[in-house]
Amino acid sequence: MIVLLCSYLFNIKNIFGAIIKVVVFSLILIQFYNYFSPTYTSIFQVPINIAHSLGPGGERSRQYVIWLKTHYDGGLIMISALKNDPQMFQLGYNYKTYIHEGTGTYWKQSIKYPQRYAKWIVFDSEDKDDQVTRFIGKSPYLDEFYNRVYDNEGIRIYKIKTQPEYTVQ
Repeated sequence: MIVLLCSYLFNIKNIFGAIIKVVVFSLILIQFYNYFSPTYTSIFQVPINIAHSLGPGGERSRQYVIWLKTHYDGGLIMISALKNDPQMFQLGYNYKTYIHEGTGTYWKQSIKYPQRYAKWIVFDSEDKDDQVTRFIGKSPYLDEFYNRVYDNEGIRIYKIKTQPEYTVQ
């Protein structure tokens, strides 16, 4: 397919054809470089690279990512992907580790009874888009089953202290 595209482009004889040749050839070279380069950078990572890996949320988000990386000891993390997707990526855990808006039944059950699946819960009370804060920020089960282990500028992390003896239907 690339050979056919290149042969078509190099058969164009006018000045606009020459410009198109240069642009397309440059894009093909960039594509090959990005594919084989060990320092692969996509256009979506440019803002994070410019901000020196701070990402959305700035320094306070970076601090909780560093804290959670050093204290995480397994278990599922309930987190709002809508608000924390870059941080989820920066943590480096498999996406099966997270309970977020896209996990269907696990999310629906966890917003009612977080202790059923979530060992960790991440809140950002200063962000109106944080779905975890919206749904379980005032849950009566929070203090009963969880300890607050991190609190910094509106970002709170809870860790389960008591696994329930019963199963929630």
